[in-house]
Amino acid sequence: MRFPTVIGSNLSGNQYSLPRDFEGKYGMAITAYQRLHQSSVDFWGPLLLRLTTHYHELHYCELLTLPQYGWLERSLIEGGMRGGIADKALRARAITLHIDAKEFNAAPGQATTEDIQQTGRDSNSMARQR
Repeated sequence: MRFPTVIGSNLSGNQYSLPRDFEGKYGMAITAYQRLHQSSVDFWGPLLLRLTTHYHELHYCELLTLPQYGWLERSLIEGGMRGGIADKALRARAITLHIDAKEFNAAPGQATTEDIQQTGRDSNSMARQR
């Protein structure tokens, strides 16, 4: 399944066009749709981080989906998230996507927004999985 093209920025302020800007030869992205998903992201993140220390071509990021709010709401929410994450490396891995989640998941066979999604890729392809 093809990963849709989306624009987002990490909590350090860098903008990304995904999937083009996914880093590393191999990658894993965890997509969270709701605040309650953070515990699942927190479970998988440390494991993936440990894997990146052993496999240097592997990179992972966290995709945090938010509705398409206006500038003020985005600033408040992202500022709150930045303030709550002291770890600069984690801020760099956390990419916020202001998207319509249903449209993002519109590809056949995609998961709902009721759980996190894991996206794995190699240098040639991208596969999404719930």
